[in-house]
Amino acid sequence: MKNTGLSSEEAANLLEKYGRNEITSGQKIRPLEIFISQFKSFLILILFGAAVLAFLAGEKIDTIFILIIIILNSIFGFIQEYRAEKAIAALKSMVVTRVRVIRDNKEVEIDTADLVPGDVFLIEEGQKIPADAKLFEAVNLEVNEASLTGESIPVAKEVSDTEEGDTYSVFMGTIAERGKGKARVLTTGMSTRFGKIASLLSQFLAQYWFSYWE
Repeated sequence: MKNTGLSSEEAANLLEKYGRNEITSGQKIRPLEIFISQFKSFLILILFGAAVLAFLAGEKIDTIFILIIIILNSIFGFIQEYRAEKAIAALKSMVVTRVRVIRDNKEVEIDTADLVPGDVFLIEEGQKIPADAKLFEAVNLEVNEASLTGESIPVAKEVSDTEEGDTYSVFMGTIAERGKGKARVLTTGMSTRFGKIASLLSQFLAQYWFSYWE
């Protein structure tokens, strides 16, 4: 693929093909859905049955105790939903919103969401990387990849003709701590490493509560 950037027409066609370069939360958990899902649990149905029997038997204390358990169960569900939404919001905040690219042989600034595979973007010190990309220019470039690996020590980046190897690539959500460079976008949005992490996190938090009592 060329390293001279795309034309506006090419970019528009690729945007339609691959979609916007955004991190989405996937299946969104809603409080009402969480509450209703409790009734699908066999254990909760047993507890409701026990509460009804206790009430009919005049055991008010037992009835209240069982209902408290059910209420606490629902509260825990709301907490899980809140954590899921906060986690995805935190990941989204790590993605840069504007980026400089080469379009129609000119350097222009665009919304990161409009970035597509094949785009050439510029990297400067302190910049968040907007997509997974292959470097073809690098001057003293060091990238902090803690958001992906947890390792806080910056990784030195260089240019190579090979298509494999993290040293020759940069990834969405990481930060250029030093140097500058140019890179060609390989993948965007949820297809990036960062996007896959967000997807797995969202699915885990979304399914955890629904499968907890199964």
